Amino acid sequence: QTVIEVGVHSPKQCIDAAELGYDTHCFEPSPPSYNRIKRGVDKTLPKTREMVHIYNTAVVGATSGQTISIHSTGGTGDHVGEYDMWQMKKRFERTSDADVKKRGTIVHVPTVRLDDFIAGDSIDGDKVFLLKVDTQGFEPSI
Repeated sequence: QTVIEVGVHSPKQCIDAAELGYDTHCFEPSPPSYNRIKRGVDKTLPKTREMVHIYNTAVVGATSGQTISIHSTGGTGDHVGEYDMWQMKKRFERTSDADVKKRGTIVHVPTVRLDDFIAGDSIDGDKVFLLKVDTQGFEPSI
């Protein structure tokens, strides 16, 4: 059976699922978070590493094969666009030095629709045991 995690803050859930024998697919669009997660998975036993598949990809409800721009600040608070999804207001009002620093570096991340991933990766959708989605407010669109 398969576990899919979309929006991975910590590798713990991916690792736990793999250690229980699930083929585990973990999607994290933030490059710094992806690298941190990969380092965590790399510290596990070889059998576990074989069961965990990590993708530096944004899962979207729109078209696969596009790119999405992410403001990467180097931490776990990377975000899409100019809006704070929690407060529903524009994140950056000015272009001061502080705003530019807060905005971070813009990185472009590939996208995939979950349906396309399942169909293209030979995953039997009927065998998906658990799907966890935590995407900072974008859950309904996925």
